[in-house]
Amino acid sequence: MSIGDSVTLRAGERADSVVAIMGSATSEGEVRKDVVSVLGSTRVTGPVGHDVVSVMGNVYINNTVGHD
Repeated sequence: MSIGDSVTLRAGERADSVVAIMGSATSEGEVRKDVVSVLGSTRVTGPVGHDVVSVMGNVYINNTVGHD
């Protein structure tokens, strides 16, 4: 989690969630739960277990999201 800055999960890394407040969230690795940004964009190129969200920003997804 990051407040006031962007956060990146690199390829090959794993996390439960990736969260950025007043910054962008980028996930290239594997996220078990959610990738969220508030007042920033969300970019996902690795698998995400639950949801991908951006509040007041854009979303880019290029991998599987959710259990389906």
